[in-house]
Amino acid sequence: SRDESETAALIAPTTADGDAKGSGVCSRRNLILGTLLAILVVVIGGRAIFRNSSNSSSKTSFQISPIDDMGMLSVQRNDDALPSSVWGNHLHQEGHPLPTNSWYLNLVSHRAAYKPDDQTRVYTVPYIIDTASPYPGMEGLRVHWPIVQASDRTVQMVDDYKNVLCLGAEGFVGSDSDDTGIDGSYKVKDGPLSPLGVGLEWGDSTMSTNIIRGMPYASMEYNNTAVPTIYSYNGLSSDIQIDRDSPFEPETSEQPKVVCGENVVSVERHLHLHIEGSDFTWMVFFSKPVKVSCTTPNGETNPLLQDFKLSVLEDDDEDEESSSLVIRVALMNQCTTGHSTIQEHCMEKNAQPDQEGYERLLKAHAHVLPNSPTIDFEYSTTSDVNDNDDVAKIHIDWDATSTLDSSEELLMFGLPHHLESLSASGESNTTDFCVNSFHGHTCLVASSKWTLEESLGAPLSFLAPRPPKADLVPVI
Repeated sequence: SRDESETAALIAPTTADGDAKGSGVCSRRNLILGTLLAILVVVIGGRAIFRNSSNSSSKTSFQISPIDDMGMLSVQRNDDALPSSVWGNHLHQEGHPLPTNSWYLNLVSHRAAYKPDDQTRVYTVPYIIDTASPYPGMEGLRVHWPIVQASDRTVQMVDDYKNVLCLGAEGFVGSDSDDTGIDGSYKVKDGPLSPLGVGLEWGDSTMSTNIIRGMPYASMEYNNTAVPTIYSYNGLSSDIQIDRDSPFEPETSEQPKVVCGENVVSVERHLHLHIEGSDFTWMVFFSKPVKVSCTTPNGETNPLLQDFKLSVLEDDDEDEESSSLVIRVALMNQCTTGHSTIQEHCMEKNAQPDQEGYERLLKAHAHVLPNSPTIDFEYSTTSDVNDNDDVAKIHIDWDATSTLDSSEELLMFGLPHHLESLSASGESNTTDFCVNSFHGHTCLVASSKWTLEESLGAPLSFLAPRPPKADLVPVI
């Protein structure tokens, strides 16, 4: 019959025309099945949304979670792709995004959380700072003073790791150690995050530091738990000079004030360390009187092979309620006698016009510290530079505090474009004490707050430089 023949054609067409008809029927059947499947997905999704409607009804579209409120799938990051534990309490603050491209991210990496080394470092200008431990039991900062080396293809900052000065404390143990002691790992300090620096603390605030872009001193603040320590891979090249007010001159006497491994001495304000090999002279500043001693940990008798450690045994302050101890170090002279292992340091030193003036400046401002700097922007239509241009004012507040009752300003290094803008805005606090950095001629600025001006140029226009084609005007 006719019905039977049509049914047979649907099931098993045998001609070319029959094949075309069968293909069309299959397409319609697939379309119907696809439509039914889409309806099923919509119904299931609608039930998921309805299930969570009681939780999300009071939320705006910006507050609804695609995962919790809409039933969508999520993607989980691997542990090594998540922010490291160095972020501390910042990891768990809602509405508190972590920086993803800040200059100091090497200090908060997973490597830094597990075992810091010479890769957990940052260029603060002009120092390079890393958080590697110089020897077991000591944690803190290693302070490098690099020099610029350039070729026709590269520009890089170069230094010898043995020329570093380590500022930290003893008494720490590693996270994988069974020994008792203070936890040697560090984390980011609580409080607002700054684009210009990061605060770190070790062992539940046993000691802490603020690493700030442009700092001329490296600083560390201590409580009474750990033993404040300064370490050098190289030994002393001349006597330690204590509280010297006159300009520094290397001295080697038969009866020095400090004999490593033998005596303890009191320091009121500062001391000079002239180091073998690097020929660096560092100044060490103390926020209050202390008693110190030094040793040669490796036990070598040859001065060229010795290392050096200075320990703060106790503070000499009789006021029991006085503030915590702050130690700051700064490189005063990078080629003291002309016998540096890297001769480029001597070329840099010769470019310094007034070495004694630089020493006086470091002494005068050592008690003023930056903490958590902030940057604010102000937009106006008037300018001291060009009345025809709109300008933006950039206000940098270094959040400076002082360990003394003094009116001295904060000392920080400024980059070339900072110096140009400060001069143009009338803030003439730029000094003549400059160094060459990766970013160019970098000079000290004595000011706790900076105001920079940036010309915005002519106003932006939404007019095209030439009219569009006539036939495209309706489309636009």
